[in-house]
Amino acid sequence: MGGLPRALHDSRFLLVLIFLMYAAFRFFLPTPYTLITGDIARYLSLAQSFPHHLLYNNVLYAGHPPLYPYLTHVLGTVFADYIAARMVSFFLALVFFITLVKLFRLLGKGRYWILCAMALLSLNFYHIYLSNLGMKESAIITFSFLAIYYYLRGLKHSPRYFIHAALFSSLFLFTADLAIFLFPVFALMYIIYRDPETRLRHAVIPALALLLSFSFWLLLKFSAYQQYAYYPDILGLIAPTEGIGFMQVFNPAYFSATADLAHVGVIRDPVVFAQHAFYIVRSLVNLAYPFNLIGLDNVVLYHKVPYLFPLYAAITICMLAALGSAGIRFARTMRIRGNVDLFFLGITAIFFIPVIDAGLTPRHQIQLIVPFAYFTVEGLFILCRRLRLLPLLRRAVPAAIILSFIILIPLWV
Repeated sequence: MGGLPRALHDSRFLLVLIFLMYAAFRFFLPTPYTLITGDIARYLSLAQSFPHHLLYNNVLYAGHPPLYPYLTHVLGTVFADYIAARMVSFFLALVFFITLVKLFRLLGKGRYWILCAMALLSLNFYHIYLSNLGMKESAIITFSFLAIYYYLRGLKHSPRYFIHAALFSSLFLFTADLAIFLFPVFALMYIIYRDPETRLRHAVIPALALLLSFSFWLLLKFSAYQQYAYYPDILGLIAPTEGIGFMQVFNPAYFSATADLAHVGVIRDPVVFAQHAFYIVRSLVNLAYPFNLIGLDNVVLYHKVPYLFPLYAAITICMLAALGSAGIRFARTMRIRGNVDLFFLGITAIFFIPVIDAGLTPRHQIQLIVPFAYFTVEGLFILCRRLRLLPLLRRAVPAAIILSFIILIPLWV
């Protein structure tokens, strides 16, 4: 009889339960219907044009790189196209879970800390939503953190892992142009985690691979524009190609007609920026049913606020505690090398940069769910340590995971 209690407190067993709960939330849809429109419809059409990546007017589609439609086409040999697109997102979400566990271990986090972080991420409503949707955001967050994980291994262990980081950086770039934000992420990681024996010529390999991939994709789009006097933009609107600049080549949404229609551009009003930033953060910290504060249309569920207020207040307090503690420690020590808090603060700032564009939505900052989870769990452990509640927390974590597995999966499915 003693084996069962020991198993229930085994961190590997508990992590498997969290993984199963994570997978169930992302495999089963909250609705029996799939709406094929917008980007989903575009990706399915692009998958059918494999390998030419053609869409409007039967010319190269310059709005998004081709990797996600390519992967959809490959799985489309087994499943119907819209199911294949969902399966790509789902399988990549599973890889994301494994990658984060390895990343947190590499950063020196303990087993109970990792259990709490992965349990919180398994309930992230926005990631659940994007993990069973035929869109590229699941690939974005997976490839970005695979690149980060292997770059960190290269800095800490062996230069051969920089090759892995280069591969996943290029895969990220051929999934989304947002991969350019890996440039400052790599620079930040090099400053914080560089080993004295690390050679710069090795550390720049992922950045060079990313630069070459980015240059190839830009030149491909630019050469396509040069062949026509008019070219379909990201929405299919016909736009003149004469006098185009870097922003139009980088993102066809910046053609004037589309920019006006989609409200693309830098937010200059500080009040509007604050509202937009709050909308992004509110969406990305939202948890799954029955804890979701907002629905898919991002409308606040006011009837749920009274009983959800303590939960989201606790999350906010934990994040503030972690940020405050990190600030105090840095002010006292001024330590940069190996500073995990500084690393997550840095990637938060970097991945938050797109929020200045009025046309972008929370899915374009999906990577932020990781630092948000980090600061929430870090703050929880800091508060429990200060209040001498760590033994209670360690006893409560297994029970909470098992109860969540038993109760939440039937509620969701």
